[in-house]
Amino acid sequence: MTSRTTPRARSGGPGSGRLRPRAAAVLVLLFAASVVLWGAGRAQPTVAAWTDAVYSQGLVDVATASTATDVVAGEDFSCALADGQVWCTGDNSAGQLGTGDTTSSDVFVGPVGGELQGRTVTHLDAGAAHACAATDDGVFCWGRNDHGQVGQPGVTGSTVPVRVASQDVRSVTGLELRADSSCVVSGGKGYCWGDTHTSAGSSAAPVLISGGALPASAVVTDIGVGEASACLTADGVPYCWGENGRGQLGDGTTKAALVPVQVVTTGAMAGFAVGDVAVGQNFACAVGSGPNNALRTFCWGDNAKKQLGQSNDGAQVELSSMPLQVRGALTEIGVRSIDLGGMTACAITAAADGYCWGDNASGQAGVGYDESWAQTVVDRPSEITTGQMDSKQFATIDVDSNHACGMSVAGNVYCWGSNAQGQLGIEGGPAAAPKKYRPWPVVQTWSAWG
Repeated sequence: MTSRTTPRARSGGPGSGRLRPRAAAVLVLLFAASVVLWGAGRAQPTVAAWTDAVYSQGLVDVATASTATDVVAGEDFSCALADGQVWCTGDNSAGQLGTGDTTSSDVFVGPVGGELQGRTVTHLDAGAAHACAATDDGVFCWGRNDHGQVGQPGVTGSTVPVRVASQDVRSVTGLELRADSSCVVSGGKGYCWGDTHTSAGSSAAPVLISGGALPASAVVTDIGVGEASACLTADGVPYCWGENGRGQLGDGTTKAALVPVQVVTTGAMAGFAVGDVAVGQNFACAVGSGPNNALRTFCWGDNAKKQLGQSNDGAQVELSSMPLQVRGALTEIGVRSIDLGGMTACAITAAADGYCWGDNASGQAGVGYDESWAQTVVDRPSEITTGQMDSKQFATIDVDSNHACGMSVAGNVYCWGSNAQGQLGIEGGPAAAPKKYRPWPVVQTWSAWG
């Protein structure tokens, strides 16, 4: 892996106060030079590069601070949102870091430019080898485009953000990516492009999710997409479509559907209105609000890695084509959000505690200390080990097939799981840390210059 430069902390020394005016002047020159070079079509210098240039002359001893507002995990890369700008780390073979080239990195680089330059990002997510960001005037994607997931017809991909050319996705309230699919909630409707899991197949143009059991008047509030199926929530009711060989559509059958079918809302989910919904590899989960404002978690589909959260003290469940309530530690604990990746599930409780369960082959469940302790399968919801965190409380958690990232309530970013491609954002990359079995602080390069 070719690693990009990381900003280095430098303590103050004699005479450092006299150097600050020179530092400011150098920064102005660097910024001016970057604008000229970028305007000429060259790659935008990163904030990290600007900082390093000044540090190398001994001109700076204290960096200003900036906090993140979101962090997401793709298959072998991660992206963070800070000050409305996007920074990414890890594999860049398809341009998924958005830097204008295909050089991979073991620390976060950015901010990404292209058509996002000058815009403030409000929503961010990552798929297998692409990422998308929403602003107040549209959606912009970059990376691999073999299924149209970047929203551009006739091209294999883009190494910088490009606009998804559709008036239907201009005002986005929800954004979800997974594998080769991109989906949004816009204007109370759900749209997907890339692999849509509908009769439209792969499409570079956003496809309205409609028909089947979904009422035409339904107001969509959330959407989730996985490797072979997708789900949305409309008026408190979940609907799913796509492949269904493991019961992942939750309609009580294993029959595939190219239009939305209603998830069974009797039985375990009786009396619950669904808000958050997420989809993984052949399973799905949702958070429902029920009697006495109880917030409970429900999952359905494949259970090969115990990802339905049924614990291991009862009858073994191979799959369920109808929702089951997640048990164990979360039986009576309120959950506010859930995210799925591969065959792993992670949830944040109403008290902001993080729990994960399911596949943990790469440490992506974050419930261990080291390789000798870690279980390859976490058979029940288990609290994430937070020893390295500034707080045990999470603002966000995003998990993919081999790693996960989360943000503490203080705005600091942590990642865990596989670091084979530098996706954990730890200086030194895979050589320094091939895996982390618990949340580990990333190098927050966006904090170098506010």
